[in-house]
Amino acid sequence: MAVFNSSSNFSFKRFFDLSMDMLCIANKEGYFVEVNEAFTRTLGYTNDQLLAQPLMNFVHPNDIDSTLKALSDATLGSAILNFTNRYQHVQGHYLTFAWGSQTDPDNGLIYAVARDVTEQWNQTNKLKQLQRTLDKKSIIAVTDIRGIITEVNDLFCSISGYTKEELIGKTHSIVSSHSHSKEFFQDLWKTISSKNIWSDVIKNQKKTGEYYYVHTIITPLVDHEDNIVAYLSVRQDISRSIQSESDLAKTLSILEETSAIAKVGGWELNVATGELTWTDETFRILDVEQKAGRNPMLPEGLSLFTTECQVVIEAAVNRALEFGEPYSLELEAKTAKGRVFWVYTNGKANYENGKIVSLSGTIQDIDIRKKAE
Repeated sequence: MAVFNSSSNFSFKRFFDLSMDMLCIANKEGYFVEVNEAFTRTLGYTNDQLLAQPLMNFVHPNDIDSTLKALSDATLGSAILNFTNRYQHVQGHYLTFAWGSQTDPDNGLIYAVARDVTEQWNQTNKLKQLQRTLDKKSIIAVTDIRGIITEVNDLFCSISGYTKEELIGKTHSIVSSHSHSKEFFQDLWKTISSKNIWSDVIKNQKKTGEYYYVHTIITPLVDHEDNIVAYLSVRQDISRSIQSESDLAKTLSILEETSAIAKVGGWELNVATGELTWTDETFRILDVEQKAGRNPMLPEGLSLFTTECQVVIEAAVNRALEFGEPYSLELEAKTAKGRVFWVYTNGKANYENGKIVSLSGTIQDIDIRKKAE
């Protein structure tokens, strides 16, 4: 059946064939009557292949019912707008089409236009998946340009203890711990109002009064004219890690105090650089001044022994570096201030991938015991 069959319709036929959109004409029996070149080019079939069989043969099995319903509505005269389904490409995969159609009441033919929205559909699905993941794992809030909360997710409510009704319409001061300076928030607003992303850790307070810590990223949202219309904040609850760091700091402080009482220091040698890392007590034992940003080097550490003992400690360190041989020695140290006293020191090799990368050990002031002996 030829729809464009007269010379007067020649220009419309040319427009039909040259259109960038996929244009087609179908009858109420469910067959294509005419398809344009964009249609055949997109799906990979020839014109004859598309016209020879029911159009339902090209539709994805899961979309057949909805397509039949849309086709039935169209034959009854209803205009179809923004209907989507999947059509099979000649190579076997499916493309997602967005349709619009209108039926001619005089001849019962359906005139339709379709666009390949496969890539848009895929991107939309990715964004939806990302949004679901963020919504489940992150504290999310949207504010207007004044900082008034307009949207929050369930996790925000769960962690803060406030309901959505209590949060929406308020500013984030509702969860403020009052632990940050005025300058802290001035920097935040200066950054985001300049259309830049701001990120830092904020200490907040729950409705119960309990504190919690969130790593926060705030992003300005702009409209088509590049004007800021809202701010999106995505937060991660890092209270546990902050608490762990606090607990670790307390533990290290206790260990430092214990080491000072026992007069035991720790040390580590980086084999690649020759740099020594000492604990505070090691500096005290050896009467070496601590300098910010500077660690002693191996020769400096070895020089802090009497001449006779330097030979012994150098040999022990070299054997540990070359063969991984551990050592435990009682030696006389001699500080830069000239004080000579007895120390106990040990060392062992540390390996990575079968290679010695560092030596580590302890040093202890045993002068009182040695003199008593």
